[in-house]
Amino acid sequence: MFKARKELQDPKLRQRIVKLKNRGLGWKAISEAIYKEFKVNVSTTGVKSIYEKELALGLAKSGKARESFEVACQAIEERYAKAVKWVDKLGSAIDSIYDRYGQSSPELFIKYAPVILAVAREVLNQLEFLKREQERISIYQKNLIYSPIQIVNIVHKKLKTLEREGYIKILKKLPDKDEEDTTDTGAD
Repeated sequence: MFKARKELQDPKLRQRIVKLKNRGLGWKAISEAIYKEFKVNVSTTGVKSIYEKELALGLAKSGKARESFEVACQAIEERYAKAVKWVDKLGSAIDSIYDRYGQSSPELFIKYAPVILAVAREVLNQLEFLKREQERISIYQKNLIYSPIQIVNIVHKKLKTLEREGYIKILKKLPDKDEEDTTDTGAD
């Protein structure tokens, strides 16, 4: 089973990653800054994962982080709008080139085809990237919303751990799933 690195659970480190990303730094630059400040090696994918988890957790907890999420969504929407403009301009340019050269000189129009296709592919790649980013943010946000049963299980485990370590004393025993499953049914 995967075990989270303890040094990456430091709240100061995690908040620093969020602040650096909100300033517009790239994943590699953030990774290098974290190493300089905290002397902790973390990959660019690790930095990205921490940022996404902290953002989703913040959305679930505070309105201030929700603003950060809205800023990220706004940036994605602006990039999407730019990509749509590029597609419109590209379509207009193709029409203009065809109107000018297409009928009289199809060879000249065909000369521009590879460039047109390359630009169209890049625009489509950008749109696909934006779609994946929006889906990733939504998924992380959904993953941090617990059902009531999950909350009860987490609290129950934590209470048992605290009792076992001597931090608390439970005066009335809580029903335990394991104890319920092993009770004698009298069917012997």
